[in-house]
Amino acid sequence: MGAPTARAKRQWSSGCTTSCASPRTAEPILAGRADVVVGDRQTDRIAHFSAVKRVLQRWGSGVVRRASGTRVADATSGFRAMSRRAALTLFVHNRFTYTLETIIQGGRIGLSFENVVIQTNAKTRESRLFTSLPQYLRRGMPVIVRSYAMYRPSKTFAYLAALLLAAGGALVGRFLYYYALDPARSGHAQSLVVGVGCVTAAFVAGVAAMLGELLAANRRLVEEALVHLRRLDAEAAARARRDGDPIDGVRSTGAAPWTRDGAP
Repeated sequence: MGAPTARAKRQWSSGCTTSCASPRTAEPILAGRADVVVGDRQTDRIAHFSAVKRVLQRWGSGVVRRASGTRVADATSGFRAMSRRAALTLFVHNRFTYTLETIIQGGRIGLSFENVVIQTNAKTRESRLFTSLPQYLRRGMPVIVRSYAMYRPSKTFAYLAALLLAAGGALVGRFLYYYALDPARSGHAQSLVVGVGCVTAAFVAGVAAMLGELLAANRRLVEEALVHLRRLDAEAAARARRDGDPIDGVRSTGAAPWTRDGAP
């Protein structure tokens, strides 16, 4: 991506950033250094954040960094700039928040991220996205787990299979140990039953890992086709705009275009 052809897509969270941050947020993309720029709100310094919320913000951003393989400082920040490449290749599959999923997906498909420190405005209203911190955790954590499992299915189920296999092996080994000490005694049968169940579940998780990897390969092929389709749609829309033709899917109210000073 070259600077002359770069296009930035900015998304604001609920009124939390100052307008002076906009040029600084787009600059790394226009310079060709990043595909996605995330505004770092410096959550440790936000006055209306409680101590618990600050700790959870740090912890949650750390979890997303590990899951995505990126160095994003503020994972839940909605103030972002995206290059054309990022806008074409990112797909959001949940209806709660795009912030977490796009970082994990972008990191796993090789997009480059950069942080830009921004300042926050004073709080004027409650969030419309969630009503309480427990609700955000209840809806946000499944997004992280689902996104990681979607883009790293073999590793996700391999960890689960290894955990189950270790537990099953330990329980079966416990039964065999006591059986070897006293074969006439039929105790510790519970360890054998639970251990065999864990080993069976580990086998199922291993099969799920293989199936997940096959489905992931199929998903990547579908996403490549969708990226190509998006690019064709964008080129068709650009030609229609240049020729003065209506753009498919875009409806105009006929109002005069907006200008910087607010006057039509």
